[in-house]
Amino acid sequence: MGLYKNISRLKEYSIALLLCKLGYIQAKDYGLRMFRLRVPYLLNLRDYLEKFLKNNNTASDEYSLFLAFQKGYDPHYINICLDGDYGFILTSKTYNGKILEVSNRALACVSFTIHGSNIVIQQLQAVKGMVPADLRWEKLFIQLVIDWAFTHGYSRVGIIQAKDHKYFIRTRANDLYVRYDVTAKRCGFKLDDQSGIYFKAII
Repeated sequence: MGLYKNISRLKEYSIALLLCKLGYIQAKDYGLRMFRLRVPYLLNLRDYLEKFLKNNNTASDEYSLFLAFQKGYDPHYINICLDGDYGFILTSKTYNGKILEVSNRALACVSFTIHGSNIVIQQLQAVKGMVPADLRWEKLFIQLVIDWAFTHGYSRVGIIQAKDHKYFIRTRANDLYVRYDVTAKRCGFKLDDQSGIYFKAII
């Protein structure tokens, strides 16, 4: 059953790509349709990993990236919950004695909402103990969202402040501030006083 489901998704993926190239659907619609299919995100993940690994460490091929859709727990991943409508989920691969298989255990995720031509990151989360200590995964995810947004015709990417995080608690205030506010500033985002969101123009 799973094989037929995957084949169906790949067919829909191919049809959507063709319609986009022929001009029948916009790049934005095509991009969001891929999230709803929860397909693997086809890009050279190694380039991102090597860019954001500390000390010039070499990236391995043991990681995969998947698209996720809908807030809450995704049935495909047993240990992570999305705060935004759309997300990228980083997973690992496990060796079963013959080939590397994608695990259904998430390592980390980024999720976001869409407001017109703006994308707003609502969540940067890693599963404790699952992400390599030498990977600057927050910056990796932010760059990933920026690149995806640019490719699909969005004009700005935003990041919420830590204090506006869905699960903000005072005992984690400093950690969340570093993850959201400090990282946003270091990545060139500027706080918009009216909305209270860090924004960066990408076109």
